Amino acid sequence: MSTKALSFLHKKSWHTGNLSHMEKVWKAEQKHKEEERKIEELKKEREKERQLDELLRAKEQHSGVKRRERIDWMYQVPNKQTTAEEYLQGKEYKEEEEQKEDLDTPSLLQQSKVTATQDQWNKLQEDPLLAIKKKEQEALEAIKNNPIKMREIRQRLIEREKQKKE
Repeated sequence: MSTKALSFLHKKSWHTGNLSHMEKVWKAEQKHKEEERKIEELKKEREKERQLDELLRAKEQHSGVKRRERIDWMYQVPNKQTTAEEYLQGKEYKEEEEQKEDLDTPSLLQQSKVTATQDQWNKLQEDPLLAIKKKEQEALEAIKNNPIKMREIRQRLIEREKQKKE
């Protein structure tokens, strides 16, 4: 067969030599490489965490003082870390001076220290289930304060009682 007779095949949508197919394959390969890179990073992080845990366990066994498992780390602000280049060069980490805040002017963006009670209060106020319950209570109050709705409800109850007696 001549090559001229089959030259139209690369233009077909199902042909593997089609440019759009090659692009899809390339994108899939890039995505796969990125996923593998992320997996490797996660493995390294897990290994570091495991080593740290082993060190803490060894310290605990050596000192005899048991450590308490806490989840306070979830609520802590992450530390400012040096860049990888600075770390490799051995530069000392210098903490930037915190900006002094104007406490006289109230602002939502003030970075003041939050006490445990304030934090718990904020969590309670921002709780979505609590918001749903409040809305339900408000809806019930609105119905209770509406005399027309209450009359309809009473009539339905009376009708149900009559049906039960029959």
